[in-house]
Amino acid sequence: MPLGGAQNHGPFLLEPWLAPYGVEMVRHQAGLVKQKPQVVQQHPHILTVGEHAELPPDQHPDEHGRPTGRLAAHDEWTCINQLRIYEIFEYNKLAFHERFRDHAAQIMRKYGFNIVAMWEAKTDRRTEFVSLLAWPDETAKSAAWAEFMADEEWNEMKQMTSAEHGKLVGTIEDRILVPTRYSPSMFHSS
Repeated sequence: MPLGGAQNHGPFLLEPWLAPYGVEMVRHQAGLVKQKPQVVQQHPHILTVGEHAELPPDQHPDEHGRPTGRLAAHDEWTCINQLRIYEIFEYNKLAFHERFRDHAAQIMRKYGFNIVAMWEAKTDRRTEFVSLLAWPDETAKSAAWAEFMADEEWNEMKQMTSAEHGKLVGTIEDRILVPTRYSPSMFHSS
């Protein structure tokens, strides 16, 4: 069962290389955790992250008193989410991941990027790196991307890694995600 599925009642698992970047909010079936999670258990490749029991006021209980994750009709979404899908290549994807983890993500944070999650996905045609970003608004998103793309350290790193490993990224898809009014409150802030 994938993480976050209907039967997932346990803690979230976080890869150790993501731990230095921190987790500000974690959604679980029980609701939205608004504090930094606590590391409960650490294994060589996985951290087990526990939750705080406290729920925010926007979690409306069902008939058994369990939070549903639904928002009241008057609640408003206060951020936008950006989905980035990068085509990456099997022959040099390790170099891509090292560059993103060790350089791009750190430089992005310098400009206010809030990286919510990162995944690798495969289709029948290609391998993809997928990231989800959260922004307070379109202006902040545009300004941060402009600063990142102009960053001298980032541009030097791209040139250096491309010279060593070849082209690391193919097609890039960029989407703004607009939540439906009935979407769970994962990206809602109070």
